[in-house]
Amino acid sequence: LAQAALVVLLVVSATFALIRLSPRDPFAAVAESPEAPPDVRVRLRSQFGFADPLPVQYGRFVVNVVRGDLGWSLSRSAPVRQVLATALPNTLLLMGSALLLGLFGGVALVTHLVLYAIAVDRVLSRHRKKETAP
Repeated sequence: LAQAALVVLLVVSATFALIRLSPRDPFAAVAESPEAPPDVRVRLRSQFGFADPLPVQYGRFVVNVVRGDLGWSLSRSAPVRQVLATALPNTLLLMGSALLLGLFGGVALVTHLVLYAIAVDRVLSRHRKKETAP
């Protein structure tokens, strides 16, 4: 259980780091819009907590993840939880199809190889019997 908690903490930490180390400001597209007022980027960074120090941001991120609040998707303009819930059925369908295809394909391939090996063994056994017969 402790190892699982450590893995989850590492994944959450890596996710936080990747989001914050992104070379592009998540609000750049909105702020660069000609209709946007000049202070819009500052206001958005403050609203979403990007203006806070990194330790504060990290603490809030971890607490929110533990509570199940995955934040807001800026690209989809919806809660991340809702975006994931929308994508989950198609993801499970693709995963299940790939799993079944791999399973049945693997069983078919192994069956073919075993039958081929048996046939080769029979041919070689007959050939050996002919060689040893007087």
